[in-house]
Amino acid sequence: MADRVYMLSVNDLKEYTTINYAVEDKLLENSIYDAQQIDIMAVIGTRLYKVLEQKITGSTVAGHYKELMDDYIWNTLLKASEIRSLLWVYAKIRNKGIQEQSSDNSTPVEITVLDKMKKELSNDFEYYSNRLKKYLSEYKSTRFPEYKDYNPDSLDYYVTPDKSDSFFSGLYLDDSLTYEENYRRGLNEK
Repeated sequence: MADRVYMLSVNDLKEYTTINYAVEDKLLENSIYDAQQIDIMAVIGTRLYKVLEQKITGSTVAGHYKELMDDYIWNTLLKASEIRSLLWVYAKIRNKGIQEQSSDNSTPVEITVLDKMKKELSNDFEYYSNRLKKYLSEYKSTRFPEYKDYNPDSLDYYVTPDKSDSFFSGLYLDDSLTYEENYRRGLNEK
């Protein structure tokens, strides 16, 4: 297995979120890597993701790519990693099943509180994700050709960037009425 490339450090995850410094690094490393591979790659696509990985590995992240990483991907990845670590900090898979964590000085939260936390963090992730998408859409032709032409080789296993607005309030109002409905309501102009 190739060495994993991390776009966010465990220390940064602990420093800039509510995750306690006592949480196991290995647990958070897995959450960061999953967030990169699943959430970030879904937004930016495989080609741009691979370019960023190469730049990180070669310590050549500069210019527009540094701006992309520092100002857009970093916050998005931070929230995605925090969301992915929530459940695994709350419960562990053991030989005898899944068990909640507890100690003498603390009590695990109820699952409803955990769900509320996840929802709030998901809203933050969607906000940062949409900022990232808008930034990439604005500069795809001039700065990030890997985003614009995501799959010139037509490789089936490449992830297509999700360019849609992911923030949805859950309420859709279709206010367009047909000509007949307008007529019945007396809304047609004569």
